[in-house]
Amino acid sequence: MNDMVEEEADMGTYSAANIDIDAIASAKSLGDAMRLLAPQLEGLPRRSRGKYGKRKHLSAEEKAELTRRRNRENARSTRMRRKMYIKHLQDVAEKLQKRHEEINAKMAKPPPDGYSRQREAARCFFLMRGNCVTNIDKWLQILSPQIILTLPVTPYRTFPASELQNTIRRIIGISSIANDCASLQSFLSDLGQRRALTKEDYLSSGEKEKTSYRQRDTLSSRHLSYNTPLLTFQVDQGSIVHSNNAYLCQWTAKISCIEDDEIQVSISHTGMARILFF
Repeated sequence: MNDMVEEEADMGTYSAANIDIDAIASAKSLGDAMRLLAPQLEGLPRRSRGKYGKRKHLSAEEKAELTRRRNRENARSTRMRRKMYIKHLQDVAEKLQKRHEEINAKMAKPPPDGYSRQREAARCFFLMRGNCVTNIDKWLQILSPQIILTLPVTPYRTFPASELQNTIRRIIGISSIANDCASLQSFLSDLGQRRALTKEDYLSSGEKEKTSYRQRDTLSSRHLSYNTPLLTFQVDQGSIVHSNNAYLCQWTAKISCIEDDEIQVSISHTGMARILFF
């Protein structure tokens, strides 16, 4: 009974160390987690070496009594260590459970309505730009009249010199957005027409000599017909970062040439978009 009273008194003087939850949670194995936990246990009882001195001149009864005392102290120390270790593990489990509940509460909480509207506006922007929409009223449904679109300078397209600022383009206003889409549509149309014209190169000089005039006229009329290439934007859903009024994502633009209802040629490139809502 006295031993138990002493144990409780010793346990009252124990103060748990600061628990590094992040280090323990990121441990690769249970053994690593246990090794991280063990050094944080302060005040664990230790057996003092040489406490009983030399035992050369002790009688058998005295040696047996010392052995019993040592065993009792070792057992008491083991019980104290076990209690302190269990208490430490309980503290860690409580903190981990609290953090887990906080994370689940955040995940279960639906995003604000503003987030949904902003994401829908971003989706419609890429869709309408891919379709080269020039209707100002449609753009006003998702964009502010004071919209500012920043783009890199593309040498294969013409644009007003007023939009050039240093090494970037700044397209300001809904009308400028619609005009840029019209320019993009013209670029795609010209791209399809050039592809149709270059098909004449498939007929070598020898083949042209062997082909009758009527056959050549038929081939030329068929090859000169073309379809405007399609432009599509795809957003990588895994890359979306949406915080407050900032929306960031990675997109892929793909231009596909359609012939006989089949995609013959396609090119694509990727980029990053940052959208700020006000």
